[in-house]
Amino acid sequence: EPLPALLARAYQKRAAGDDELQQGIVNIASTLLEWHLETAQRYGRRLAKVAIATLRKAAKTGLYAGDTVQASFKMLATLISYDTHKKPSSSSEEDDEDEDDFYSVSLGDAQLKAIASSVHVALTSASDGSFASQRAATYALLRVLVRRPVVVSEMYEIMNTLSQQRVTSFEKSERRRASAILIHFVTHYPMGKKRRAHHLAQFVAGLDYEYEEGRLAALESVGAALRVFPEALLAEYAEAFFMPLALRLANEDQSACVASAVTVLATLLKRVPASLFRGFLDRAFSWLDDGADQDATSKQRWALLGARCVSAFCAADRSLNDSLVATLVEKLAALLRTTSDVPSVTLATLAAIERFFATFPERAVAASSVPENDLASLVAPLLARDETEVRLEASRFFGSYFARRDSTPENAEALATAFLAHVDLNDERFDDRLGRQASENLLFLAAADEQRIFERLAAMAGRRGEKRRRCVFSFFAAASPDAVRRHLPRVVAPLHRAVEDEDRETAALAHDVLRRFEDLFGADVVGSAVTQVATALRKRRSERKTKRAEDAVANPEHAARRKLQRNLDKRKKSKRDDSSPAGRHQKRHHHADLLF
Repeated sequence: EPLPALLARAYQKRAAGDDELQQGIVNIASTLLEWHLETAQRYGRRLAKVAIATLRKAAKTGLYAGDTVQASFKMLATLISYDTHKKPSSSSEEDDEDEDDFYSVSLGDAQLKAIASSVHVALTSASDGSFASQRAATYALLRVLVRRPVVVSEMYEIMNTLSQQRVTSFEKSERRRASAILIHFVTHYPMGKKRRAHHLAQFVAGLDYEYEEGRLAALESVGAALRVFPEALLAEYAEAFFMPLALRLANEDQSACVASAVTVLATLLKRVPASLFRGFLDRAFSWLDDGADQDATSKQRWALLGARCVSAFCAADRSLNDSLVATLVEKLAALLRTTSDVPSVTLATLAAIERFFATFPERAVAASSVPENDLASLVAPLLARDETEVRLEASRFFGSYFARRDSTPENAEALATAFLAHVDLNDERFDDRLGRQASENLLFLAAADEQRIFERLAAMAGRRGEKRRRCVFSFFAAASPDAVRRHLPRVVAPLHRAVEDEDRETAALAHDVLRRFEDLFGADVVGSAVTQVATALRKRRSERKTKRAEDAVANPEHAARRKLQRNLDKRKKSKRDDSSPAGRHQKRHHHADLLF
């Protein structure tokens, strides 16, 4: 208990000119204040003067990134918001709960201005250390100044700096802390309407930042603000957020930023009044129509903007009447018909359709059943496109479409052929996301085309290509037990061969699927199927061997050419193995051994 008073007196009387002693006193005092000693309230003003004196000394030297300055900031953050009956909120908290704190230390305006100026300089000073070691105390003090609030002109300059730090800082923790303080400042700090509009505009100023990470940080900050802003404030400035977000959707090329912008715009649309929501929706519809009479480039840009905005409107999950739903389906169908040759617009349209089906499942199926607006028939040709992302989005659409249907579609055979083609790719072209979605869709279509699907997949699993084989094995594991039992020998054949595969992941998956079948059907049934497969395999090998022996007698020239080609293939394979990193390493060691 007596230590705070002793430290304050020692700083004033004995530490003059001794930098090391001053630094030790400040560090010890900042730690003692965390223990909530009752003498801290009595000697709080003296300790605050110690911290302010340290900051004035730092102002002369310009060293604001040192440990002593950070300890001073930590002292002031604790003293200004210190309550002897309640533990102060940790500097790591990012929420902005309103609390009636008892401030035991009241400082004059000149002292508060000096503290705010020191915080501003510390924020703008370059630091080689991490945020946790060099900036955490600065943000803790700033949070206290905003929540108190301390009304000085320097606070507005600090907020201008924070609006840049929340986008440009290299550390995610600092960006989030700056964003949280700026949100609380705009929401609760006393200011005029013009100044509030200025700081609100700073939220969307970073949406066009040069680097993707900065744009993502700006979008995250805007989303956090839209979630906590009062509804009255949001309704007043909704237009100031809607247009910048829409322009970001129109000009963004990175998929992560597009997804984040759609989510943030949906957050805005979810909270605005119904009249504003309807006005924004009509504007999105007009963007889809405005590009019809323009050149190809402008038409694509308008279509891209409209499709991405429609996706955000669907994600907002607001109630729409039947007329709006019908109009929405009509616009999306028209987009697929007119811009299906533009990958970016097609992707945006498919994403909007997928969100539409996820938000309004029953009404979407009913509205799309109209012949001229049949979305399923319009999306089906996109399954054969060369672009992987387009095929993936089309497959995801059918995944949502099948999940809301009780019967298989009329074109089930054609769709199954397309999904089988997504799986039947070599490892260089195989996409795990596309293969997984195609397998899920084939599970639904197996009820209408079971025989062909199981035959094709079993044949695919018998060829080389580990990614494709694992995808097929996953399909077998998820398929209906009754369907698997009807095709058990055909299914077990590739699994039995894969158990001894060199690829450990494939072998482990095949072993797990066989164990699952043993649990479902019994070890005897699966063992009988495995025996049947092994017998048939040995029979085929024996027949091929006998045929080659007969061919060597009946047609020796053909047998010689085949033997020569087999030797050439072995040499090529040997060269490929030697050219691989493992082969070169082994060959280098072999030469070294010979040299030795």
